[in-house]
Amino acid sequence: MTKDYIQEIANGIKSKWHKEADDLKTEEHRQSVLKSKGKPFFDDAIKTLQSDINELNEALTGDTTSQTTTIAKANDAQTWTISRPHFPQVNSTLKYETEQISLSLPGKGSAHNEIYKFHVEKNNGLWLERVYGENPEKFRHPDEFAKHIMETLFEAEKEK
Repeated sequence: MTKDYIQEIANGIKSKWHKEADDLKTEEHRQSVLKSKGKPFFDDAIKTLQSDINELNEALTGDTTSQTTTIAKANDAQTWTISRPHFPQVNSTLKYETEQISLSLPGKGSAHNEIYKFHVEKNNGLWLERVYGENPEKFRHPDEFAKHIMETLFEAEKEK
């Protein structure tokens, strides 16, 4: 049986620190989901991008705009480069970090990087959201994100 003063101390700790303990538990859970699902999301998006880039290269074969587009792993498994020499020129980097994925677009201005933050749902679902912009875009599946990357790299070029 607990002594009265010990129970009072325990009750004081519970009332004073309950919210902080819940917040810590929630953050630890979020980090666990990010670590277990974030990299596989990124890897699946890379696989889709590889397939999409191969399909794009095939679709342009024989045309004067045919230039090989490549996607290649950089020095680490977290970073991939997407390159095309001309029509349009592309030299971008896609990088996975635990909390986000970043896309550098050097040809679009020195400060043009897009950041996509991971969000964890209560049911442990994971999705990405483009950080800035009036209408932030959400991507629940790697294929949706890969399509967005392709459109960002190539469709914007037709407006020039």
